[in-house]
Amino acid sequence: MLAGCGATGPKIPKSALPRLVLQPADLGPGYVRFDAGPLTIADTQTGPREDLHRAGRAGGWKARYKRRRRGMPGPVSVSSFADLFDSTGRASKDLGAYKLEFEEAGVEGQEVFVHVPKIGSDTLATTVVSGPIRDYRLAWRYGNATASVEVEGFDGKVSKHDAVALARRQQRRIVRAAR
Repeated sequence: MLAGCGATGPKIPKSALPRLVLQPADLGPGYVRFDAGPLTIADTQTGPREDLHRAGRAGGWKARYKRRRRGMPGPVSVSSFADLFDSTGRASKDLGAYKLEFEEAGVEGQEVFVHVPKIGSDTLATTVVSGPIRDYRLAWRYGNATASVEVEGFDGKVSKHDAVALARRQQRRIVRAAR
């Protein structure tokens, strides 16, 4: 679901990129970060957001985590991403590209988009179940930034609430960087 359509907001500097994604303290001691740094072509999916040099994009950052112990409720893996643009309008277009990307990832006959509380200025979310694994993806825009979290776990042990809580933690980081 896309919530809100305004294209205004603060301008976040490129120097803030490493602080715009989830940090180890946001997940706690049960998780280990195994990947972090600038977004590269290896981090993209085929589709509307795969071009790292798309119009107005100033750069992107990622952080990926996995749970240390198996069999526990909650996410098994968490990925956090952020992209900065030269304007809020171009960030809004990027969120539109997220929507297309999410639609392409859907499974025939399955509801893909889910309702979540508003995270940034605009928010959308999906969930897909593949075998025993449930995947939640939330994406939002705030000012000239787009951000997303991907939360994966065993169906029935990971929830939309888990994904929303992590997205809110990341959004607090983005708001702090905008000040």
